[in-house]
Amino acid sequence: MTIWHYYTTTNEKQGPFSSAELKQLALNGVITPETIVETDSGKRAVAQKVKGLVFMNDRMEPEISIESDSVQAQSPPPIPEPVPAPEPTPEPQTSMLEPNQASNVSPDDASQYLYIIENSDARLIVYKDKVEITRRGFTGFMLHGLAGTKTIPIANIQAVQFKEPDAFTVGFIQFTLPGGIEAKKGLFDAIKDENTVRFFAHQLETARNMKEYIESCILARNAPQSAPQPISAADEVIKYKQLLDMGAISQEEFDTLKKKLLGL
Repeated sequence: MTIWHYYTTTNEKQGPFSSAELKQLALNGVITPETIVETDSGKRAVAQKVKGLVFMNDRMEPEISIESDSVQAQSPPPIPEPVPAPEPTPEPQTSMLEPNQASNVSPDDASQYLYIIENSDARLIVYKDKVEITRRGFTGFMLHGLAGTKTIPIANIQAVQFKEPDAFTVGFIQFTLPGGIEAKKGLFDAIKDENTVRFFAHQLETARNMKEYIESCILARNAPQSAPQPISAADEVIKYKQLLDMGAISQEEFDTLKKKLLGL
């Protein structure tokens, strides 16, 4: 029989658990699809890849059997009888927004959006000139201990840190701000940073578009400015002629200035 452990969002190892206990933890919401689990043989995977686990919300096609740590290429087993639980929330689609597409967004504001990523713990929206990070849910509270919306002007973003998701971990996008101390010790530290939002494989394209757009804004902002064109001698002569016509200088002063400018 396989013995299991799982890791909390603060990277603390919990267990050991039998396969039946692991199933019950998933049904009760203690283990989410993103939780890292580990067999007694040391093999790790995200819980959504473990065959036989049924979660309170999302169900994904498994790749690892709950009864062994071998990789499976089979179809998922029949769904067991449902356990009484809160109504599951469908995973929102993430893509380039059309007006009125975003949830919890007023119709007047939706047309201003460029991109959005929504997860159980956070929502990240990119506008033309700012980004908004809204924390929510139990996972958001555990990772950040706060709720509400943070607005960051794109003009204040100095760099974008980016990690793509893989078979075992989620991805994240992190914004570097002046005076900020970004987490650089790994995934579990990075996702706890207040300027970081995690995302999953099906959201990768949208996250890449966010990164490319913000980096293009940074490059445009840091591009060298064209030097002003020097004033030619002819322009100076015209200026002094206007002063002569206005009576501000005499004919003699004009002639002297003109010769000096033209090198006569």
